[in-house]
Order: sequence, then C-alpha cells, then structure tokens
Amino acid sequence: MGGVAYYLYNSDHAKRAGAYEDEDEEDVDTDFHQYERELAETRALMQELQQEHGQTDPLVTAIQKPADGRYVGSSAEDDDGDQPVAVHLEFKEDGTVQGWGNDGVDGRYVLKDGVWSTTGGGGGLAGLLGARVAWIEQYDQGFQVALRGQVRADGTIRALWASTVGVSGSVDLARD
Repeated sequence: MGGVAYYLYNSDHAKRAGAYEDEDEEDVDTDFHQYERELAETRALMQELQQEHGQTDPLVTAIQKPADGRYVGSSAEDDDGDQPVAVHLEFKEDGTVQGWGNDGVDGRYVLKDGVWSTTGGGGGLAGLLGARVAWIEQYDQGFQVALRGQVRADGTIRALWASTVGVSGSVDLARD
C-alpha cells in the first residue's frame, strides 16, 4: 500500500510540475503544499465552526449574525498582484455561507462551501470578536481559494487565504 501511495504521489507531483514549466520543481512543490496546508486548516475550521454553531444559543446566533450583502475591499497578495475584490455574501441561519464574487484581475467565482459561527458571545473577549468564517472559492478560470477569517466588531471581514495556483495573501472586506 505504501508503494502505491508513493507512486501516486510522485505521478501527481510530476503532472503538477509539468504544468509550471517556467517554475522550478521546488517552487511548485512548495506552492502546492502551501495550498494543501491552508485547505486542511480551512476544512478543520469549518468543522469546528459547524460544531460551535450547533451549540450556540439561537438568540446569540441571531444577534451576532454577520450582515448579508455586498462586501468590497482589496487583497494583499504575495505575488504583488493586489487587486480590488467584491463579494456578495449570505449568512444562513444553519451556519452556512453562500455567495459569489469578482476579483479585479482573477475574475468571477462562487463560494463552493462556506460556514460561519459566532464566538459564543459570552462577554469579555469572545463577545468583542464577532463571528468567524471559512469558505472555498471556485473561480471560473478553474482554480480554488481556501479562506479563513474573522468578522470584526465593526462588521468588516479580515481573512487569510491560499490558492491552488500558488498565490496566497490576505483580504479586508467592508460592507458596501
């Protein structure tokens, strides 16, 4: 079994490396693993948020639910490809997030999978933090972005993300 996994990993790795002929193999491997790590952390947070949402008093959830609507901002990208961002978000009562957006350079995307949860609202620091979010974006161009963030007390969203094309960064979004 270990030999099969090694063969499949190396075959997949070779395919990915061939797709980036102008990059050396080490960069491709690092970029791919960066996304894989971010995706794993995003998925783990999604599970945590789903559990947290289910255990939070419905009144607290209703009070701390982030505002639905259009959010605008800009990304800070590690490849210096910073760009304007606009996304329409809908925070559902069941703890899911749905939406679509458009990045100034990368184009249109939809939220393929998304969750949100309050921090419990028990006062103190937790009451000030608002909600947390995590989602996966699927771009029309064929790549994906894994994103994890915080809804701040003023309603803005600050998040970190990584993409399948090896670019990562942060984004700040404010309700438009």
